[in-house]
Amino acid sequence: MKDNTLDSLYVEYHKNGRIKIEGQFKECNTTKEAVQAQSTESKAHYYNDTLNINPGKRHGLWSEHYENGVVKSKCNYNYGLQHGNSLFYDRNRKLISSHYYVADKEISMHKFGSDGKLELSKAYFYNFNKGSTQKLKMTLLWEFHKDGALKIQREIKLLEDNRQRQSFKEYYANGILKTETEFFNGNKDGIHKEYHKNSNPKYEGVFKESKAINKHHYYNLNGQKTSTEYWHNGKLLGIEKK
Repeated sequence: MKDNTLDSLYVEYHKNGRIKIEGQFKECNTTKEAVQAQSTESKAHYYNDTLNINPGKRHGLWSEHYENGVVKSKCNYNYGLQHGNSLFYDRNRKLISSHYYVADKEISMHKFGSDGKLELSKAYFYNFNKGSTQKLKMTLLWEFHKDGALKIQREIKLLEDNRQRQSFKEYYANGILKTETEFFNGNKDGIHKEYHKNSNPKYEGVFKESKAINKHHYYNLNGQKTSTEYWHNGKLLGIEKK
């Protein structure tokens, strides 16, 4: 311990005596209730609620364990900031998700099902340049069918003033595009399209703040137009049959 701040190996235990959390603290000016207790074997420190000692900041590899000793998580830190890989496991030692951080900002994430197959992937991009046309953060997200085929693709852009624009695409299990639409602040905003499983157009319409506007076209399985609806501010004005 340095200047009343933990700067050492940290170990916390389950009630059954197995290790619950272990990692390394580095000296920093942070506050949290803690107590120093030294072990003759590991020279470890553990928390209690009786004394006020600064714990420092997490540094290096930290791991957490279930009561049976199976690893629950393994996370890397650099002076209190998540930096590198963070891995999470279930009680059967199967990987649940993996995350990658740089200076406490998540760059990518992968989520796995109980069968070990990839269910969801995310990638994050950051831009701190100021300006009304600059996006502050962009998230790319992919979800998958059980057989591993792409199911959903999202591109989410965080703009200034917490505004958000999203491009959304959904795919059939055979890989054919099913729907595509645009969102702004959670509302449909722009052209929305739907497709049959044979990739022919099924529907196309325009939305503003989730309200239908202008012309909305419908198509049969062969891609031939069957009808057109006319909308204004969410109200249907008329239908033209083909």
